[in-house]
Amino acid sequence: MTRNFLLEETINVEVKYIKFSRENFIIAGAKILEGERQGEIIDILGEIINCRVGERYRVSGKFVNNPNYGLQFQVKYYERERPNSPEQLISYLSNLGVKGIGEKTAAKIVERFGMDSLTVILKDFSQLTKIRGISFEKAESLYQKLKEEYLFEEAFNLLAPLNLEPHQIKTLLKFYRESLIEHLKENPYKPIHELYGFAFAPFDKLAKDWHFPPNHLYRIKASIVYVLKEALEQGHVYLPLAEVYNKGLALLGEGIGPETLDEGLSVLLRTGEVCLERDRLYLKKLYDAEKTVARKVAFLLTITDKKINIKKPLNEVEKKLGISYDPLQKEALSLMFAEKKLFILTGGPGTGKTTVIKGFIELYQRFFPKNKIALAAPTGRAAKRLSESTGMPAATIHRLLEPEGETRSGELLFRYNKYEPLPYDLIIIDEVSMLDLPLAAALFEAITPECRLVLVGDPNQLPPVGPGQLLKDLLAVEEIPRISLKTVFRQGEDAGIIEVAHRVLTGDWSELERLLGRRILEDVFFLPAKDTENITNLLLKVVKKLWENYGYSPEDIAVLSPMRKGALGVENLNVLLQKLFNGFETQEVKFFGTSFKVNDKVMQIKNNYERGEDGVFNGETGFIKKIIKSGDEEEIIVSFDGKNIKYRKTDLEELTLSYATTVHKAQGMEYPVVILVLHNYHYPLLKRNLLYTAVTRAKKMLIVIGTPWALRQAVENIKEETRYSSLPERLGGVFEKGDLVEREG
Repeated sequence: MTRNFLLEETINVEVKYIKFSRENFIIAGAKILEGERQGEIIDILGEIINCRVGERYRVSGKFVNNPNYGLQFQVKYYERERPNSPEQLISYLSNLGVKGIGEKTAAKIVERFGMDSLTVILKDFSQLTKIRGISFEKAESLYQKLKEEYLFEEAFNLLAPLNLEPHQIKTLLKFYRESLIEHLKENPYKPIHELYGFAFAPFDKLAKDWHFPPNHLYRIKASIVYVLKEALEQGHVYLPLAEVYNKGLALLGEGIGPETLDEGLSVLLRTGEVCLERDRLYLKKLYDAEKTVARKVAFLLTITDKKINIKKPLNEVEKKLGISYDPLQKEALSLMFAEKKLFILTGGPGTGKTTVIKGFIELYQRFFPKNKIALAAPTGRAAKRLSESTGMPAATIHRLLEPEGETRSGELLFRYNKYEPLPYDLIIIDEVSMLDLPLAAALFEAITPECRLVLVGDPNQLPPVGPGQLLKDLLAVEEIPRISLKTVFRQGEDAGIIEVAHRVLTGDWSELERLLGRRILEDVFFLPAKDTENITNLLLKVVKKLWENYGYSPEDIAVLSPMRKGALGVENLNVLLQKLFNGFETQEVKFFGTSFKVNDKVMQIKNNYERGEDGVFNGETGFIKKIIKSGDEEEIIVSFDGKNIKYRKTDLEELTLSYATTVHKAQGMEYPVVILVLHNYHYPLLKRNLLYTAVTRAKKMLIVIGTPWALRQAVENIKEETRYSSLPERLGGVFEKGDLVEREG
């Protein structure tokens, strides 16, 4: 929404009903209040935040004649009008969504305070308690909601024309509260420094409107920080200084030279917001995280234990578990009991990583029956799978560290840290390929020198969503003991899936094409389709057949896509799959265009350590069990692995439908059935590691629907994204010098 357009017309309207709402886009029936068309009901369509029936707007845009729906008004910009009659005021108050403030109570307020009701509420809400039935708590809730509305309107009118999304404006208000505008007037670029996920351009435009000069120090500093935060989003830990300057100068435009960036960088270095080392520029938090991991890894490798001979006990374990380990697996088990405190076990699907871990735990408990063991993984589903395969409790890394709070910018603080380390003698972490640098630093910082650490993962999968590439970096350090399992042992119902995974890994397109074309494999199917419409129709047909004829539920089926947006993006696929699986369900809560229904499959998309007893974390999936409506209040109950978690309507920004998900989000999870959609327009993401990750999510059946070209492109494209990280060099330097980066104190 922007003011930079030719205004064809401005009209005043009153919303009578809402026909459609998705995200922030609405189509509403509205009555024209003045002019030649006064009294007419027409459709208005566009982005209107928190649009409610009965509200009045001054909308700017143009009339269009839709061949199917007749005359409509396309909204380019709007201003919400304050109520100017008792009836409008009652409607406004009763539609704010405050529990216990319905139409009758709103009428009592207006009857008592008249058109001054809003002023009374904002100046002294305790006055409302003079009205029978309004408690102090209810009055305060109304005040808080009204204040939020006013703050949001003020911020929205300022920032929406700059193309900031509503959820971003809400984030700014949550962080700066009522002093948001004051902070922006002082320094329009503040959010670039203090928050993540914001573009440079909107605040640059704001600064220009407020006559900040192009070479202002605030602008120069923010450009450098923005470039580094953009790099973080791409997985980099640092950027070469020359690259920072190139990107910064391109961002700032003509008239700004390197010497001006020098001034900004000098201030940022002095204040400690960034760190420079060997012409590599870091955000402070990533610099500290990388040094922490390097220091702790080096320290773990300098501490030695007495090597344990496992030959005889291993024979007993093999008999007990009914397993016969091959020579490489035995070597892995032996190295786990060697002098070094750190060990890495890697391998693809079916190579026996879990079998080795089970044997290791059995042996460890025999040697050290009183020692404490912890098992963890980056995601809830991966932790659950680890627990099922080992028969021992496993947690997410977040829950292992026990979040206790967060910083103002949203970074988690953990109970267990360098001051209060984890109380375990052995820690095993699975799916380490998913572990980003900041979480790895928190984990390593909390490990005692006496603890033995075993890292397990598959280096051929996608790198973590966050910055860094821990597993790849650690494998580049020769001094770290490791074993890579190669032989495929598993020959069960997923044998075909494992065969395909290894063909993908070796890039053997001709053999893969032969296997899929002749339908030799019983658990893998490739269904070619030419365009997005054909792929979508075939997908829905396949899912319906799996559900109705073969008994697979939404919990069993994962529809994966490389992208979020587009016809084959997960956002659109979720709407179609919800209609297929749950279209008959009438109990629903609508939140910014998403309809959440009872029995819907949903995913948590942000960490919230306060939700429930143990918190709910990004990537956890569950099902909506109940919708509770009490007056104007709406709540939903989501079951995550048997734990029921309550969400108010305003909390639903933390959830998304999860019938379909991206391949990245599915990492660390396994499903009985995986259906992967691929099309030529996915070209930027069609890479071997993405396809390999998708294939290895399937346990019983893999179905790929898409164009043959897209599948072949994914198999043959071995180009992996380059991530800037100094961890291998930092550790290499440690061993070359025979010293630690920093001594453990």
